[in-house]
Amino acid sequence: MSQVATKFVFTVPTMFSDDSTPIPASDTVSYTIYLDSVNPPLASYAVPAAAVAAAKDGVVSVLFSDLGFTPVHGTTYFCEVTATDNGMTSGLSNLDSFLYASLTPKPPTGFSHV
Repeated sequence: MSQVATKFVFTVPTMFSDDSTPIPASDTVSYTIYLDSVNPPLASYAVPAAAVAAAKDGVVSVLFSDLGFTPVHGTTYFCEVTATDNGMTSGLSNLDSFLYASLTPKPPTGFSHV
């Protein structure tokens, strides 16, 4: 059984782009998800601080609904995420895409004529 997509997940960076300087734990890093039905994605959604604070083992999980995003059945979406620390924004993450498909009911059974 396939599962309907309801959230995004990503791993937070722990290093600056020089690969040798750690991001201080005291820094408040924010994240923006770029999401659209066109590539490159144009619409942006700020990841709520509560979702970042709730990260488990460095993995942020954010529900579509927490972003204010309502996907449309049968639509392909493209998405990327960036990190911002002290006004400096990272490059884009890897590009992800998915075809959103809502769950549909199973067909009725026992159909006949009388």
